[in-house]
Amino acid sequence: MDEYVVVAATATAAVVVVVGLVAEVVVVVVVVVVVVVVVVVVVVVGLIVVVVVVAAAVVVIVVVVVVVVVVVVAVVVVAGIVVVVIGL
Repeated sequence: MDEYVVVAATATAAVVVVVGLVAEVVVVVVVVVVVVVVVVVVVVVGLIVVVVVVAAAVVVIVVVVVVVVVVVVAVVVVAGIVVVVIGL
């Protein structure tokens, strides 16, 4: 009878060890998947932020160039009018 108890206890212990190992592997896999997902999300969000910042910089540069061109054209027009008026 004692032999059956030893065999049953050994089998139970083996099952517990196997279940523990499987649970540990599952936990490791879940942690790795969560870390990978978080890294991917951070990278994607970072890329979106970079694209938005670059787009904003381009818009600012275009606005500055347009303003400078308008001011230069206005100065040239006013200077031309002054020259014509003085010439008259």
